[in-house]
Amino acid sequence: MRGWIVAIALVAGACAPGVARHDLPSCSGPSSAVVLMAQSVPDAALVPCIDSLRTGWSFRRLDATDERASFALDSDRVGERFLTVTFSDRCPGERGREVESDEPGTRLFRDEVPSESDEYRARWTYEFEGGCVTYDFDADGAESTPTAGYVADLLSFVEVEER
Repeated sequence: MRGWIVAIALVAGACAPGVARHDLPSCSGPSSAVVLMAQSVPDAALVPCIDSLRTGWSFRRLDATDERASFALDSDRVGERFLTVTFSDRCPGERGREVESDEPGTRLFRDEVPSESDEYRARWTYEFEGGCVTYDFDADGAESTPTAGYVADLLSFVEVEER
């Protein structure tokens, strides 16, 4: 979890249905994309963000509604939309098995689909006060997939101060 805090004043209708933004939801400081995501899930204590885009990774637009927000990341090694991050007020029913979380204040569940081919499919679900974030991985024919530590360095959360 990063050091700065999202301070938001929620305004009725601030998230119009289907708002699409190209701003990067950065963890490194105040970001309009992070504020927009916080408005999408106003009771959430945390908001997902991108800590650092490494060489070969690119951000693919933020989609936000008044109920959820999502964005995707492309990788030159593992493909377009390899990682989709979805932020909502509740977690999916099936979450996989619980493992030790790398993010303070969250519970982490992993559901990884074993495969004998070169594809990698998995869902990591972070559950926390007032919200849920899923990381959906989808690599088809990738030479290699990022490790959990690599993804943990790529993505993080910022804390919401006011609701």
